[in-house]
Amino acid sequence: RSALARWRGRPLVDLADGPMAAGHVARLDELRALARAGEIEGELASGHHREVVPELERLVREYPYREHLWRLLMLALYRSGRAAEAVDAFERARAILANDLGVDPSAPTSALRRRIGEHDSSLDAPVVPPPTNLSARLDRFIGRDSERRRLAGEIERHRLVALVGVGGVGKSRLANEFARAALDGFPGGVWWVDLATSDVATSIAALTAAAMDVQSGHRVKAALAATLRRAPTLLVIDNCEHRADDVARFVTWVTSEVDTVRILATSRVRLDVIGCRHIVVEPLDTAGPDSGAVELLLDRVNDRGGTVVDPADAGRIAELVGGLPLGLELAAAHCVTLDARELIDRLDDVGALLEMTDPRRSERHASLGRVLDAGLRVLDDDVRSCVALLSVLPGDFD
Repeated sequence: RSALARWRGRPLVDLADGPMAAGHVARLDELRALARAGEIEGELASGHHREVVPELERLVREYPYREHLWRLLMLALYRSGRAAEAVDAFERARAILANDLGVDPSAPTSALRRRIGEHDSSLDAPVVPPPTNLSARLDRFIGRDSERRRLAGEIERHRLVALVGVGGVGKSRLANEFARAALDGFPGGVWWVDLATSDVATSIAALTAAAMDVQSGHRVKAALAATLRRAPTLLVIDNCEHRADDVARFVTWVTSEVDTVRILATSRVRLDVIGCRHIVVEPLDTAGPDSGAVELLLDRVNDRGGTVVDPADAGRIAELVGGLPLGLELAAAHCVTLDARELIDRLDDVGALLEMTDPRRSERHASLGRVLDAGLRVLDDDVRSCVALLSVLPGDFD
C-alpha cells in the first residue's frame, strides 16, 4: 500500500521513446497492476468489500481484458448486497470480450456468475474479528469482577471513562482485560495508546494514529477522524497522568468530531473533562485466605515455580504490600529464592519493602519505591509538600 501510494503518473517519462523504454514501462505497469490487485484481494479478505468497489470499477476500465479484476468486482458487489450489479458486471465483461476479442469469459469467470445466481454461501464475506493492537497475557487475570461489571455499564452509557488509582494498583491490567472482552462490540477495533514514555512533542492524535496504523501524512487529525468514523471504536489511553492536559484536549476534540468513539483512560490523577466518569481502582482485598490478594499471590508463585506458600503466610505478605497487585507480583518473584517467612521478615522493614525489585519488569514498575516516586512527580508542589509532612505519621488515613 505504501509503495502504491508513491506512484505518480506515467513511469520513465524522462527517457526517450524506444523499445527499451517501452519494455520497462510495460513491466512497471504490469507490476503495479498486480500489486493493486493483490491489495484489493487483501481488502476483500478483511471484509472491506464496499470500500474497494470504486477502485475496481476504475481498474476494469483501465484493464478491460483482465478477467481477474472483473471477478474481484463481481465478488465485491455481491458481498455488498448488490447481486444484480454483480451479474451486470459479468455481462459487461462478456460483451467487451466478445466485441473486442471474439472470445467468451473463461471458466472461472462463468463459474463465479453461476455461483452468484445460486447465492452460494461460500461467496459470503469472511467473518473478520475487529482489529486491535492489544497485547496478550500469559498469566491469569484474577478478581475485579465488580469493577469489570461497573466498567461495562459505564462504557455503554458514557463516552469517556477513566480508571484512577495509585501506581501499581492494576489499572492498566484491568483496562486490558476489559478491552479484550469488549472487542467484539467495537467493529472499528480496540486500540491501546500508551503515554508512559511518549514524547511531549508528539501529539496524542499522532500517537493514536500510529497505534491504529492510520496513514495520515501531515493531516493527522483529519485522517484519524475519518478512520474513527467508519465504525464504533474503543480507544484505551494508558498512563494519562503523564500528559493529563494534552489528554483532556484530545478527548474533547475527538468526542466532538466522532460520535461513535468510546474512550477508556487510566490515570493516577483525575481527568479534567466534562462528562468523564471516574472509577477508582482500589487495592485487592486482603481479608482471609480466599481474598483476591492471596489468590493472586499464590497463583503467581505457582506460575514461577516458587516455594510452597502457606495461605496464612500469603495473607500476611498481602497485608504488608497493602493488597497492591504490583507488590504481590514482586513478592511472588522473591518467593522463588526466599522462604515465605524470610520474605515476611524482610517486608516488615519499610525500606526493604520499597526496594523489593524484579529485574524482568519495566523500569517504571521494577519496585514499589519507583512507582511511588513516579506518583509523587505528577502531584502539584503544594500536595507533594503535604505528603512529605504526613509521611512521618504511622498508619493510614481511612
